[in-house]
Amino acid sequence: MKYPKPIMSLSELEKLGFRRDYLYQMAHRRNQKYATRTSDKKRAKIMFDTDRFERERMKMTVL
Repeated sequence: MKYPKPIMSLSELEKLGFRRDYLYQMAHRRNQKYATRTSDKKRAKIMFDTDRFERERMKMTVL
C-alpha cells in the first residue's frame, strides 16, 4: 500500500481505512519500531513511520 506521507498520525491512518483498535494493537506491540508518541503525556498523538509499519503489516498478513 502507498501512503501519502512518510510519517502519519493514528487518525490519518484511520481515514485511510484502518480500524482504530487495529492501530492501537499495532502501536502497543512489544519491541515495535514504527510507532511513537509525540510527547511523554498519556494523551499525546501516536505517530507511525509508514514504511516500517507497512513492512510489519505485511509480515503479519503472511503469518
